[in-house]
Amino acid sequence: MIEEIFEPIKVLASFSEGKMMPVLFSWRNRKYRISKVTGRWSEYEGEAKRFFFSVITDGVNLYELCFHNRSLAWELLRIHHE
Repeated sequence: MIEEIFEPIKVLASFSEGKMMPVLFSWRNRKYRISKVTGRWSEYEGEAKRFFFSVITDGVNLYELCFHNRSLAWELLRIHHE
């Protein structure tokens, strides 16, 4: 089942070799440590660029995160529940 969220989140990310990778995110007063990034892609929205990440935190659910480079804001887009 896919649950659409589209809510702002706080993210701790690492930057290495020119790549940004989310490490931990906070949503609804709960912290989620990312155990694996399963996918990453980007797309342009006009002149702005959005970076997308699919991540696993608990080994069961997959979360889709988005970073907006113009506003420097993160957003939780979807949760894929088993």
